[in-house]
Amino acid sequence: MRTILKFILVVGFASVSSLFFAQAAGATEYACTFTPAKKPARGVSLIPEFLLIEIDAQNPDKIKVTDAFSLHYNGAASDGAVLRNNGQKIRFAWSLRVKSTSGRMVQIQYNLRLNSTTGKATLSATGEEILQGLFGRGGCLIK
Repeated sequence: MRTILKFILVVGFASVSSLFFAQAAGATEYACTFTPAKKPARGVSLIPEFLLIEIDAQNPDKIKVTDAFSLHYNGAASDGAVLRNNGQKIRFAWSLRVKSTSGRMVQIQYNLRLNSTTGKATLSATGEEILQGLFGRGGCLIK
């Protein structure tokens, strides 16, 4: 039941996010779900449960990432890059400015590694005031 609910939420999230961003013809989109590896000592985990990655059709090295944090802090998708794509493994990176537990705005670096043959993915977040990197496991489906 929980898996079905997550799938419905991912599909719904992807549908809503596509209202905000017109998809370019031929663009590839990945709908991803993640579970944080552990709860943070304080504050909220900066590993989103759901995110959508759109690879720019005209420039396949550029991406847009839509998740709850991007929409909350930016009001729009975050810009990012494809760091590696060898056909089997894809590595995406982007950054986001968020409010820390001390109230300061800090830069968070995200790194997503996707095995495109299995759909399994890992997501890490590092940055100021994060003593140990945050980490999540999950998967992505081509939308």
